[in-house]
Amino acid sequence: MRRPTVPLLLFLLAASVALLSWPPRSVAAAPETPAQWLAHYADLADAAPAHCLPVRIPRLPDGIPARAFPQEDLPAAFGKRVIYTQDPIVEHFIVLAQGADGCVFAGESGRALPFGDRSLPSPLANTLIPAELGPQPPVAIVADAKVSHPRIGIEDAGAFSHNAAQAWVWLGAFAGMLGVLLLVGIGFAVSQRGTLARAYVLYLCGLLLYQLQAFGLGFAWLPFWPGPEYSRLMQGLGTAALMLGSGSMVIAFLHARWPVVTAIAGLVGLSAAMFLMSVWFMSAYPIALVSVLAFTVLSLAVLVGRLRTKDPAARWFAFGLAAAMIAGLVQSSTMLRGIALPGIAGMTVALGNLVESLCWLIALATRNHKERQAMQDQLRHEATHDSLTGVYGRSFLRKEIQQLIDQAGSDPRRRCGLLFVDLDGFKRINDSLGHAMGDKVLIAVAQALVDLKLDSQVIGRFGGDEYLVLIRSGAHWSVTEGAAAAVVGRFRDPVEVDGRSVSIAASVGVVPITADYHDVDQVVHDADTALYVAKARGGGRYVLFEPALRKDAQQREQLRSDLGDALRLGQIVLHYQPVFELDSLRPIGFEALVRWQHPSAGTLTAAQFLPLAREIGLTRELGARVIDLAFRQVSQWQKAGLWRHGEYVSINVGARQLADEILLEQLDRAFARYPVDPSSLRVELSEAALARDPDQARRLVTRLLGRNILVGVDGFGAGLCPLPLLNELQFDQIKLDASIVAGVAHLGRSQGLARAALALGTELSSLVVAEGIEDRQQLAMLQSLGYAYGQGPLFAAAMPAKEVALWVDLWQDQGGRAGTQPQDQRQVH
Repeated sequence: MRRPTVPLLLFLLAASVALLSWPPRSVAAAPETPAQWLAHYADLADAAPAHCLPVRIPRLPDGIPARAFPQEDLPAAFGKRVIYTQDPIVEHFIVLAQGADGCVFAGESGRALPFGDRSLPSPLANTLIPAELGPQPPVAIVADAKVSHPRIGIEDAGAFSHNAAQAWVWLGAFAGMLGVLLLVGIGFAVSQRGTLARAYVLYLCGLLLYQLQAFGLGFAWLPFWPGPEYSRLMQGLGTAALMLGSGSMVIAFLHARWPVVTAIAGLVGLSAAMFLMSVWFMSAYPIALVSVLAFTVLSLAVLVGRLRTKDPAARWFAFGLAAAMIAGLVQSSTMLRGIALPGIAGMTVALGNLVESLCWLIALATRNHKERQAMQDQLRHEATHDSLTGVYGRSFLRKEIQQLIDQAGSDPRRRCGLLFVDLDGFKRINDSLGHAMGDKVLIAVAQALVDLKLDSQVIGRFGGDEYLVLIRSGAHWSVTEGAAAAVVGRFRDPVEVDGRSVSIAASVGVVPITADYHDVDQVVHDADTALYVAKARGGGRYVLFEPALRKDAQQREQLRSDLGDALRLGQIVLHYQPVFELDSLRPIGFEALVRWQHPSAGTLTAAQFLPLAREIGLTRELGARVIDLAFRQVSQWQKAGLWRHGEYVSINVGARQLADEILLEQLDRAFARYPVDPSSLRVELSEAALARDPDQARRLVTRLLGRNILVGVDGFGAGLCPLPLLNELQFDQIKLDASIVAGVAHLGRSQGLARAALALGTELSSLVVAEGIEDRQQLAMLQSLGYAYGQGPLFAAAMPAKEVALWVDLWQDQGGRAGTQPQDQRQVH
């Protein structure tokens, strides 16, 4: 009974297997790849009804990756619809669709194709599809190497046209805004001629080129724009130009250090080169993106440091760069698989660039305003301050002095003290150390005055090596005198310049600014008068102005104007003071002392007009006149038989002559002109001149000795001349300074200095002469100390050459007694 069931079970099993294997394996699977979809729709077009229009199925471009996006389960529509890509930079966008009547529709558009291939005029590639679709779903194929995750949209044709019109308006406004920004940037570049403005213009040019190509605006609006076959090249050029413009802007704005600038420039150059290379080699495109990211990160990192300075321009610049970076990240994220963003994401780079260009224009304007303000501040500073030292300058000082004069006129109690500071021997520093070191000394002196922290209202440089210090208005007069003493005391110590000590002294003229003054020149003139007196007294001191000094200044000014004619008119002459052997009172020589026979002021001593000669630059001419007169007189005495063997005439040489090579030429010309034995002349160098420039003294003395000219030291005893220099140069004579002789009779210190000078001269085998002997007490003390030679009013004052012969005759007739003089003479040396 159970056997019949077995066949039944086998039958049911076979039937089940047959049902599970349905349909047959020979039926074709649904297309997946773009090539399969193109082949599938080609088959559909071949099988389309006869009433359908012929259709050309596009071909995939070679070497470009493509992806297919079937649009399934589309809702029914009452009109035509548009399939479009939301990425304006897509090169090839192919749409395939089948209508309800079986006809096939195909469209191809994109950046690499003519703009007219788009079904509707829009910045986005698009194709119309029929309202009623057939059984096969429409498919969109994107062929582009740089868009890996395209966004496809479907919209009613009317709504799409409306949105496209709005997009054209937006893009027109966008391009117009960029154009306006470019014109503004050009205006900045033309008016300011700054690197930042030129970089901004370059950036905007690159941005315009990029946007015109990226959105197809060049194809749509500009007839001269290259055709679609050059779209890749234009895209590469536009992107590279944008990177170069952005990099130039960042470098010009940041003013970073060279390593950072080099890194930024390298990244910009690399990214621009890779964008160009991507036209032919797609593998270069990722390298370009990584370079852009590194450039942006590095630029932001540098900007973070700038933001700490609270610079508003840096903030605007950083905000613009951040906006462009965020927009670029959003745009780049559309290339990542699996991320879907709204359609506006395709415009984020344009929006970011627009925000960036606006922010950078604000940064440019802010930086320009700041630089203009800084320039105005600099101009104001330069107008009121000295460019070398940084303290106040001449024009500002004059204004301040005038204000103080006005204050004193309205309120006599508010008088102010003025210090006129001048550096002693500054020309020596310029001549010996060079003008560059001289400038550094001026700077150091100005800083030293500031560091004194005087109770001053203004400290400034009036010109050259002259400084003015205006004491606070209303301060007690003792404050002014104390400030003058502090200035003089400070410069008794050297100033430090580039690690070396430079010795320099200061003389100060002090004047009160009172209601008696009416203009600045009066105040400055009186201060200068007091300063002149301070220098005439040896420098390194201050002198308070007194009204009586004005008359002296007027006379000095008259002498200054007359001195130029004195040489030409022969008013410069020599007087000769004998030098005696103290035991026998026999004259052994004469010192030639220059005098000015002024037609109205009488005979003026060297101390009265030599400073004036230095001021007006007549030292060289005056020295030549002295040498010529001395040689001529010795020659005449020798010819007249009034000259005994061993006698000499000494000529004084000052510091300026010591530094002037012309002195040797003047001596050589005099020897050539007059037949004088060199041993009849002695050149005396002051101790101060030797101390100021020992190197020049070595050179000069060596060359003088080479001419068999005797050399001596004048004014010895002030402690200025280095003793090794005396030993090295082998001076024939050392003349003890008159200031020591003046106290030798009563002051133990003077006696000690005189004794030391004599011992030194004896050790060096030099003739030691005491200068300025005025009375017999001095003579007796000097003789007791061992002095054998001397000169001074006690024996004979300086006399004209024509009186020397009469004096010698009288001296011989009277037995050579000290104090015998042929005429009433006064001390003039």
